[in-house]
Amino acid sequence: MHASFDAYAHVPESVAEGLGPGVLLLSADPRQGFALSQALVASGFMVSRCQTLPAMYELQARARYGFAILHATQNEVLAAAARLRTLSPGVGIVALTAALSAEARVQLLLCGVDNCLEEQASHEEIAAVLQALARRGMAQAAPARALSMLADGIQAAA
Repeated sequence: MHASFDAYAHVPESVAEGLGPGVLLLSADPRQGFALSQALVASGFMVSRCQTLPAMYELQARARYGFAILHATQNEVLAAAARLRTLSPGVGIVALTAALSAEARVQLLLCGVDNCLEEQASHEEIAAVLQALARRGMAQAAPARALSMLADGIQAAA
């Protein structure tokens, strides 16, 4: 299968350097993917989007993303979440799927998804979930570079 990228499938420089809250967005629907990526950019996130699992794996191999949004079927989310969690244990994973049973959501959560939302969730809710994951991630294990930048800023202000 050929990897399918769209116009935002480049790796933002700040993501490649590990500086920003980069979001890797998997969405088979180009219109929905574009609309969501635009809303996330407006919320302050840098977004790379793709339409297939192989393209997503290729992008994740090129850069460390802080978050992944998987707008896909339950089976695709299961496969992608398990692989992403293995490759990047600290990545925040949000699943956007059709309505699922409680058992199906539990299965996704046990495979590594941090939050399950229905695909009709508002862009604002999705951005808020990413911001909540970012707060949790910074409290648990902030990257050394981010801590260094924070310490430099504190010293400069003193």
